[in-house]
Amino acid sequence: MTGTLATRKPLTGYHLKLIALITMFIDHITVVLVPSGTVYLVLRGIGRISFPIYVFLIAEGCRYTSDRFKYAMRLGLFALISEIPYDMALYPKILEQTGWGWNFVGRTNVFYTLFFAVALIHVYEVLRRSWKAGLALIAGELCYTAGSGMFLEFLEHQGVIDWPLRRILLNILRFTFIPVLLLVCHILEKRLGEKKPMKISAAVAVLALLLPLLVAPALEGSYGMFGILVVCLVYLAKTRKWQCIFLALGMLYHYAWPQVLAASRGSEINMVSAVLWPVLALLSAVLIYFAYNGQRGKKAKWGFYAAYPAHLAILAAIRALLKV
Repeated sequence: MTGTLATRKPLTGYHLKLIALITMFIDHITVVLVPSGTVYLVLRGIGRISFPIYVFLIAEGCRYTSDRFKYAMRLGLFALISEIPYDMALYPKILEQTGWGWNFVGRTNVFYTLFFAVALIHVYEVLRRSWKAGLALIAGELCYTAGSGMFLEFLEHQGVIDWPLRRILLNILRFTFIPVLLLVCHILEKRLGEKKPMKISAAVAVLALLLPLLVAPALEGSYGMFGILVVCLVYLAKTRKWQCIFLALGMLYHYAWPQVLAASRGSEINMVSAVLWPVLALLSAVLIYFAYNGQRGKKAKWGFYAAYPAHLAILAAIRALLKV
């Protein structure tokens, strides 16, 4: 007897998480232990498989979770837990003090990108139930960003703070901007109750997301605005086909398009990364479309979360012991 579509496809959500985790491990181990060269590029190419899978899983989790706010907060919590191990393992130089001041957000980990994406999805889902709330939030965003920036500039001109301290305070404001939006919309969600979404409210909600999207890349997080947008697009996609199309287009844009531009300007490109990286990134979309059966599989949510800071802490210790 012919099985259903789900039973003919072998991979569950658990399997996808495992594939993403292993390929990410390979990528990070390569950064720490493998010298640059062809082997380095090939192994890092394998690591390109992980992010598209995480994008898909986060978007799916955001769609089916019973509490999107708590889901975002979990991601935010592990972003904070993971930051120091991430910096020490993969980007130890950003912990050094430079002439520009203490750059503690020189390269934030991928949990921040995923947290911002889920937070903005939650903001969108709440605001599309009330255009008035959306307009009020836009006004609040403008006051928050412009007002705080002018206030810090005033303090610097008055000699109360210097430029490095102002930079640190600006980074703190950038970090807190989206979490504050998330908290405001969480409170607002309870007041709106079961109010139905409206098209005009959805349009205002999109406008309300523009400023946070511009602020988030300033944190220099992994994948930046691109990472946030691709999670949002995969979330908004109505079918698996369109989810995979958005993933594929996103990976081509992120990995292949810069190479095309470089070649068009006469710059020398490395063919291993130029060809292999986009192909392996696209493999994720292929796996999801043809092999994922839509089932959750084994439950190991906290294990996968904890694996991220744990493996980074181990790599940071190895880097310190080997002095690499």
